[in-house]
Amino acid sequence: MKTRRAQFRVLGIVVTMIAAVVLPTAQAPDRIHGQLTVRGPVRVIEGDTLEVSLNGTRVGVRIPGIKVPRGNTPCGRQASAAMRDLLASGAILDEEIRLSPRDNRGLSLLRVTTRGGRPVAAELAAAGLAIADDANGNAADFPEIV
Repeated sequence: MKTRRAQFRVLGIVVTMIAAVVLPTAQAPDRIHGQLTVRGPVRVIEGDTLEVSLNGTRVGVRIPGIKVPRGNTPCGRQASAAMRDLLASGAILDEEIRLSPRDNRGLSLLRVTTRGGRPVAAELAAAGLAIADDANGNAADFPEIV
């Protein structure tokens, strides 16, 4: 009986090692180094969070410098809809070199502007759909947000 268990244990280890080599894990880069243009609509998760494809990998992005209501509230749905409208034709992502590359949830912290160059964070704040987040006061758009 012990021999059988040992055989299964060894088999499990071998299968795990093969899977680790054969099935590479896709991970978003810590920094995007410069500017990246996303063509076409992006997936809006909430009013300050979106998902884009970087090098074939889906990456969660949070816009630093703003706080928005949760997406399951009327105000949160309004902020999400406004961001969908702003990013309907795509987005331009810039690294925020003065901030950590990721937030506490593991989302990439990136400056997001429309394809026309309008900062999304400032647009949402101007529309009354977001407020300034002092925790990310070093964000590039923070002066415009305030």
